Amino acid sequence: MNTQLLDNTLPVSITHEDVSLKSNYADFAKPLPAKLMHMLRLDKVYQRASGNCLFYQGDEGPVKVIDFACGFGALILGHNHPEIVEKAVSLLQDEIPIHAQMSIRSQTGLLASALSDEIHKKTGKHYISTLANSGTEVVEAAIKHARMVFYKKLDDFYHQCEISFSNMHIALHKAGIDTNKAIRLQGKQYPSLAALKSEILKKK
Repeated sequence: MNTQLLDNTLPVSITHEDVSLKSNYADFAKPLPAKLMHMLRLDKVYQRASGNCLFYQGDEGPVKVIDFACGFGALILGHNHPEIVEKAVSLLQDEIPIHAQMSIRSQTGLLASALSDEIHKKTGKHYISTLANSGTEVVEAAIKHARMVFYKKLDDFYHQCEISFSNMHIALHKAGIDTNKAIRLQGKQYPSLAALKSEILKKK
């Protein structure tokens, strides 16, 4: 982050920083992060944010900080983008439902449909979108999805193994081979076909 002292005549509405805000955060909320931010001289209490900048009250007046972190991508349009603020204010004034569980969320459906259309242009496939509130939730969803796909493929593999062993048993029986006799596979001996099947499938 880069800091720059502002001209006090600029229309920046900032009040004096209250030291107790820092101590409250350190004592009752996030002790270790607060200590680290203090060591790095990042323990500022910002009163205003606009565009790519944050503002706090310094000893000599308001100080502007250029925010290169930008919410780790969440603020790609900057802090309090005027069009977003205007839309948010409009929705609040229209009393649009914000938390309405067990209901059809029309705007979510429109966004998911638009995303699916864009993906379809590149892949020829339609996808279901799962919206999240943060990057953490997105990573969690990705991990759970990968786990689901992995176990689905694993289940399919073991299902094919079951079919293969069944076909093998039928073929050996028709050939007059006793499947209860010992079987050697890759240098390892198994007492029977059933034992070989059990050894392979037990890893599931």
